[in-house]
Amino acid sequence: MKHPALHLFYILLLTTTVTAEEFSESGFHSDQLAVNQDDLYVISSFEERDYLTVYTHAGDAVWEMPFNAKILSWKAKDELLFVFSRARNGRAYFVSCLDAKIGNLLWEKGIYAENP
Repeated sequence: MKHPALHLFYILLLTTTVTAEEFSESGFHSDQLAVNQDDLYVISSFEERDYLTVYTHAGDAVWEMPFNAKILSWKAKDELLFVFSRARNGRAYFVSCLDAKIGNLLWEKGIYAENP
């Protein structure tokens, strides 16, 4: 394989079994809406783009980040927000890390499928 990370991903996928209970206990969300002690996180999915928008409890927008990829799951941890997404064409997955307070993209890693 041209991409060792993709090969490792397939091995982990084939050898790892996760129950729904274990997944939900991990703290990752696939929900479109979540509330923590400070903020309200909303995922809005549209045909060509998803948006992650953060609001205060009073309803004021704090920040918004567009994703060309489909958001599959996410988790807020400390002052970081981790987002797992899939390219709309299904040829890549991404893990992104954002500053949870201001929405800046800190880093993003991709796992790309090989060309057919």
